[in-house]
Amino acid sequence: MKRFTVIFLVLLFITGFNVYAAGQSEQKPEKMVLINAGSLSGDPGIDMMRKAWGEENGILIEVIEQAETHLFDKELAILSSGDPSVDIMAANERWVQDWAAAGWLEPLDDVLSDIAPKYTAGADIQLKFDGHYYGAHGGNMVMVMYYRTDLLKEFGMSEPPRTWDEMIKFGTWATRDLNGDDIIDQWGVVHAGVNVTHFGDVVYTLIHQLGGKVYHDNNITVNSPEGRKALQAIVDLRNKDKISPPGVNTYGSSECLQALQSGSAAMVFSWTWMGKLLNREDSAIKGKWSWALLPVLPGGKPSSMMITTPLVLNKASLYKSYAKDFIHYYTSFEGQVKEVVWEFGNVSLIPSVYEEDIVKNPPQAALDAVNMSKEQWTELQSRIFEAVNVVQLERARKQGELDRALWVELNAALSGIKSVEKALEDAETQMKRINQGL
Repeated sequence: MKRFTVIFLVLLFITGFNVYAAGQSEQKPEKMVLINAGSLSGDPGIDMMRKAWGEENGILIEVIEQAETHLFDKELAILSSGDPSVDIMAANERWVQDWAAAGWLEPLDDVLSDIAPKYTAGADIQLKFDGHYYGAHGGNMVMVMYYRTDLLKEFGMSEPPRTWDEMIKFGTWATRDLNGDDIIDQWGVVHAGVNVTHFGDVVYTLIHQLGGKVYHDNNITVNSPEGRKALQAIVDLRNKDKISPPGVNTYGSSECLQALQSGSAAMVFSWTWMGKLLNREDSAIKGKWSWALLPVLPGGKPSSMMITTPLVLNKASLYKSYAKDFIHYYTSFEGQVKEVVWEFGNVSLIPSVYEEDIVKNPPQAALDAVNMSKEQWTELQSRIFEAVNVVQLERARKQGELDRALWVELNAALSGIKSVEKALEDAETQMKRINQGL
């Protein structure tokens, strides 16, 4: 009996035991392939964990570093053709519903069984289709308002604007010609305005503040009192209040980052990933910035949006059990603690992560990586915790198509081409037409 046990254990070691392999006959792979959204140099968290998991399991995780502009096309081609050469993909939360409906993704119910209950309420809705999980949150970011702490102090405020009216007052004061050439050098508020997710999610956040929805479960309600009030508020910053630059309707993420790093804006609505770049030596606002929730519109409540690159599992993968094991390793509570500590600006949707001592008191190496003091780290993480607890998400089939139809109209309103009412009316018409294809 003892001899049999020894032989059995040796076989387990050679073939590789995996908790997700029950009832399956899978050979232990020499490597698996993961598509990452962008370069690993910008994603130290997943890079560190894929190496650690690989060493523990004796399996190389090879990474395809795919530019985000072509990520959808690349992953769609692989999934739709049944190509087994890629196992795991960092996708977009907007794609999960349709890819699951098409039968291209492997369910992840077993992976999420001990993770999903820890999520902040509602954070898992985009991962589920027909009652099953098909994605796991990994690299997440929330929408915040960056602000200049030095300008805020000069203005006479000790806390960031929490209401829309407070923001307009601060922004009006901060919008100025600094060198006397009759050209505004410093703007009150900068945000993305081009028809992309960055601008769309600013507007969605304001709609959610007011208790409205956009397209949840394909119920198109963007042309509502809440939708019109939210869009009008952001349009007015450029066209009425004159505290956003005239060209803000052409701004994307790179222009928002430039406004932050150059110090040419008092406040910027953007994603938390930019924070890791703001204390570099070439940043004009090094040590003079913080972030908070977007200011709340009259009659609203605090809210935040999230973008994520959930990990999904290719249905055609030959190594599903091992892929599931890595997905769990990375997206689990323990994995998300590492992600938050070692990739500043990435956000865990598991609130209890922020109670961990290593998150509150990070290693000096983590602080040095972003050139940050412990005091600044503590303040910024506490504000992220606020945002995580008020995240509101929506899900829909054909969500990407619905978004693109809406974003064009949001930009038309911001640009002054259409009224807010006409833009949302046209958007709703187009979105309902897309729904007819379901």
